[in-house]
Amino acid sequence: MQIERTCTYQNKGGHTYADDAFIREKAGGGLDVGTIKRVRTALSPIFSTAVKKELLLKNPVTHATTPGSEPKEKEFLDAGQCRELLGFLPEMTNPQLPRAIELLLYTGLRVGELTALHWGEVDLEKAMVTVKYNLYRLDGEYRLSTPKTKSSARVVALPPQAVKLLQEQKEWQDSRRKEVGDKWIDRGAVFTGLFGEYMSKNYINLQFKRLLKKHDFPDIHIHDLRHANASLLINMGIPTKVISEHLGHCDTRTTENIYAQGRAAPDHHVLAGAEREPLHFGERHMGAAVCRRQGHGTIQAVPWL
Repeated sequence: MQIERTCTYQNKGGHTYADDAFIREKAGGGLDVGTIKRVRTALSPIFSTAVKKELLLKNPVTHATTPGSEPKEKEFLDAGQCRELLGFLPEMTNPQLPRAIELLLYTGLRVGELTALHWGEVDLEKAMVTVKYNLYRLDGEYRLSTPKTKSSARVVALPPQAVKLLQEQKEWQDSRRKEVGDKWIDRGAVFTGLFGEYMSKNYINLQFKRLLKKHDFPDIHIHDLRHANASLLINMGIPTKVISEHLGHCDTRTTENIYAQGRAAPDHHVLAGAEREPLHFGERHMGAAVCRRQGHGTIQAVPWL
């Protein structure tokens, strides 16, 4: 594909200076869609200035159609890759990161939901967390917002491994608080910076990607652990409605559209109904939690690795 000429336009005298297409296709090579979009973005303000100076009658880029790109197949970590990933996590120098990443994998929480999680929203005795907030950064400050949608406010069940991780995190944090003394900023957050401030989700993603690159793993975003959680549950035969509520989607169509390619023939025990008693975890099982929204029935935990 080649940008042969940029536009069709006429000067004030009515003379045509260019072809009638922003993009001209040619066989045997050309630019990728991303490059074309960047060129278009660069050209648009130039032509807008020309219009203001009455050198052109209109900005020819405004209504130009950028060619569509071929949809890229989304990469997910399968169960085997998840097990490998868990084996790599202890290599991370910040002791909080392995615990944070494992919890994302076990629970399917959004990263902003995990970094916004406070100890007051964690019930280790009942093995569940209540999702109330999302953390974001604006003008250099951390801020809390309500969850993405009404359905995002939910209760998520924790498998035993996740409970143990949170217990370890609490012990580490209590020790760290004593170590730094008055320098500690008490936000009540579960995962923090070294002095108690909220932990940046961008920091988690950066360190996660470095670990993946080191072990030649697929270049996925930390958010894709949520996708991995969903696709593994789908492959277990867990009902889409249950998974949708577990992830905090507003309806099942979102779950079906995003995670359709995660479907495969289930080879695990299938959870038959939403009101079943929670399944017990064997010592060899990793766990993910399937939840019900607040007030919407039984919370269930399902082994998947």
